[in-house]
Amino acid sequence: MKGEIKLEFMYGILGLAVLIGIAILWGKLKDATRKAVNQKVFYRSEHKEAQMLVTEPVIFETSAKMDEIIKALRAQIMPAEVIPAAVKTVIYISSLNESRITFAKGNKFAPKAFEAEVNFNNSGSLNVYTFKILTWTEIDGIIKFQDDMRRLRKQVVAAFSMVDPVGKITGV
Repeated sequence: MKGEIKLEFMYGILGLAVLIGIAILWGKLKDATRKAVNQKVFYRSEHKEAQMLVTEPVIFETSAKMDEIIKALRAQIMPAEVIPAAVKTVIYISSLNESRITFAKGNKFAPKAFEAEVNFNNSGSLNVYTFKILTWTEIDGIIKFQDDMRRLRKQVVAAFSMVDPVGKITGV
């Protein structure tokens, strides 16, 4: 009798584990299906635009120095000096050194909803600056904050043009 109770208890535990496994697999299948449908059907053009936005860099060739570029970027983008603790998100400078400036969008709760950088390389007599999106967040396969990424990209291009109107800009 005692052995039968232990065996029934084990079958019950095993059955519960199988049900939990099925529930987890069902959830993953639903998430994958929702992501695929959003990317391929409902938000197809938005998804394509966002993929281009995060994969295609903007390249600027000029004789301008990094400090001039940083000054122009600050003037165009006007990054927040303090990251807000509230729900509102802002663009701010997350890191800065002699070869790159990194911008992020976020707040104290989610400090980096996306991150982008302007990277500096010296190529002989020309300086080459590359703007690209480094990290981003997605919901159901669709990239969040696309409008903010587009705006930041336009502001970076405007800053490049402000420093050197005849500099070569590609990837716009």
